[in-house]
Amino acid sequence: MPSHGWNVKLGNSGAHIMYHSLIGPPTPGNPTISSHIPTVNNSVRTIAAPSRRLAVLVSVLAIALVSCKKDVAGPAVAAKLAFTVQPANTLTDSSIVPAIAVTVQDASGNPVTTSSLLVTLSLGTNPGGSVLSGALTVAAVGGVATFPYISLNLPANGYSLVATAAATTGVTSATSTTFNITPETSGSFTSVAASGNSTCGIATGGLAYCWGNNSLGQLGNGATTNTSIPIKVIGGLTFGSISVGSLNGFACGLTTAGAAYCWGYNDYGQLGSGNFANSTSPVAVVGNLTFTALSVGDGGQACGIVTGGAAYCWGFNGNGQLGSASAFTSTPVPVSGGLSFTSISAGQNGQTCALTAAGAAYCWGNNAFGALGNGTTVSTNTPVAVSGGLTFKSISAGYSSACALTASGTAYCWGQNTYGELGNGTTVNSSVPAAVGGSLTFSAISVGDEFACGLVKSSGAAYCWGYNGVGQLGIGTAARSTTPAALFGGVAFASVSAGYASACAVTPGGAAYCWGDNTSGQLGNQAIGGNAATPVLVVTPH
Repeated sequence: MPSHGWNVKLGNSGAHIMYHSLIGPPTPGNPTISSHIPTVNNSVRTIAAPSRRLAVLVSVLAIALVSCKKDVAGPAVAAKLAFTVQPANTLTDSSIVPAIAVTVQDASGNPVTTSSLLVTLSLGTNPGGSVLSGALTVAAVGGVATFPYISLNLPANGYSLVATAAATTGVTSATSTTFNITPETSGSFTSVAASGNSTCGIATGGLAYCWGNNSLGQLGNGATTNTSIPIKVIGGLTFGSISVGSLNGFACGLTTAGAAYCWGYNDYGQLGSGNFANSTSPVAVVGNLTFTALSVGDGGQACGIVTGGAAYCWGFNGNGQLGSASAFTSTPVPVSGGLSFTSISAGQNGQTCALTAAGAAYCWGNNAFGALGNGTTVSTNTPVAVSGGLTFKSISAGYSSACALTASGTAYCWGQNTYGELGNGTTVNSSVPAAVGGSLTFSAISVGDEFACGLVKSSGAAYCWGYNGVGQLGIGTAARSTTPAALFGGVAFASVSAGYASACAVTPGGAAYCWGDNTSGQLGNQAIGGNAATPVLVVTPH
């Protein structure tokens, strides 16, 4: 039997409709349909049919036109916000992990993937009276605004967050589920050493942990994979101190028995192992020396004080930072001059400083900006006395500056001062010690790359000054300061360490906090990438 029915074809010019006869081609008893059906969009073949067939055709045509209308619906419009990754419980001053995510949705709850709307987080319920910190306004990417470094500074249960867009957008805000902030009252670190792109610390019991960049094996865990949480240094050694020179990709630790071990990059012999082979695990510094102090510099050198007070250095010596005439050496060599020291600090730009038992300061190496503190800018590979006749109890060498504390806690700094890293309210270099402004007295001081940090003697409060491009002052902004500025959060610390573009400190209870650059995960807070202008809690080592 011949086929019959209506065929509907949709095209750019409208709906095309054709009818197939029940009985085939026209015959004298079945004349050609010639009229009675209106033209649609000027493109429908004009055919005639009985009224019953006409009704069917009109119904089919209506369905086709409605379908066309649905196919050309407009783009989704942003109407509301929704938390698609809710804030999780965490510790005070610690980034909320995983990162909070807020999605831009249309009125039906579908993601608006084309949206780049600016979304702002604020506190909803605030039972602890806390301050919300981090990047609080971000642009949505693919319709999702992500907040990876949000923290609160006070403990309480039942916090909530509110996500909003500008009122002019007409987008409805959203409120998160509630979450809790727990106080950090204890930890397991005795010390932490910040440097360039990796960080190391000593845990209770003497085991060493490192985190951050590991491309050269500088984390000492037998691998070359970066990590954003503390990973144990292999070998089972028990350390009393640790020091990192991560811009040159190595670190060294001093065991409780006074033996020195180093690991990582070894292009100039900075591991002190007697060769130039890299090592992803600790190797003993040769010479059978027993050290009482040890320091690693980002100038590619390591130096230590042996029993009796003699200083030895090894590694790169391009600026005289080893205190000898050697170009470089893979074994410890004595610092010239025959002086006896009690403490030593290897700097980041080719200089080293040390203190005698009487508190006299001596420096050697690169002096282009007056970092040796002897009133000149002449470099030397022999220790020279720091000018001024001051006596100090501690000293720290940084990039092209150094600072030291007197017995009373008064801080003095000298060298480069481009960004206010001398802390005296100016940006003028000084080749002799200049008092740090603010009338604060410090119990500890540490100098990084064009910034410094100290701990107030009476309270343990941290203050930093100098360059702050990536938040290394920890004051909540990226504004530099030529005088000491209080660290955000008001946490009391027992020790502090300033690195290349980050810093870390440890509380009396052993909790470690870091701030500043986090490009390689060197802040130890489970995140890789992004900066923290306020302290974030380092993950407790396991």
